[in-house]
Order: sequence, then C-alpha cells, then structure tokens
Amino acid sequence: MKKDIKFSTRMASADREKIRALAAKAHMSMSDYVTACCLGKRIVVIDEQKELLRQLKGIG
Repeated sequence: MKKDIKFSTRMASADREKIRALAAKAHMSMSDYVTACCLGKRIVVIDEQKELLRQLKGIG
C-alpha cells in the first residue's frame, strides 16, 4: 500500500530505541512495525531463521 501520509509523535528516546529494536528483530521498518501494531496485526519473529534455512537446505 502506498504511504502518502506522514504521522509524527513524541516519545522518550528509550521507547523509540525499543521500538527500533523490535522492528529490526521482525525484519520490518519502524513505520511498518508501528502500523502493524496499531492495526492489531500479528507480527511473527523467527529467532533462528538461519538455522531453519540450513536445515531446510539439508533436506533438499
């Protein structure tokens, strides 16, 4: 979906860093992460993605 509106908010720097870290862990931009959270969308984080890919490649 095209992002045509800019929305700004004020928050503590610690909160911003926490959101940035959570977005990075989910492989999402901060904008996409905050939008998904606000809209109640499910965010799935796969911690062991590299290991999972290695195992799948081993299966063939």
